[in-house]
Amino acid sequence: MGLRWTDLLAEERKVPAEEVPAGWESSRTIAEEEKRSLSHTSWLIREAVREGKVEMKRFSIDVGPRTYPVPHYGS
Repeated sequence: MGLRWTDLLAEERKVPAEEVPAGWESSRTIAEEEKRSLSHTSWLIREAVREGKVEMKRFSIDVGPRTYPVPHYGS
């Protein structure tokens, strides 16, 4: 019957969600806490990561019906 790409790709996303450790936050959470726009906050965070002031790690979290690797930031 052959390879079904939709089946293969659906299996790829069945990664269990991880618990995000304390001290790590997404750009969306940081933007809400700082009362800034998400786009401006994301730009500031990218610059801080580039300069080595902030560390970035990806954690698999539930986003709607699926689990996705989402960047989180900590120092």
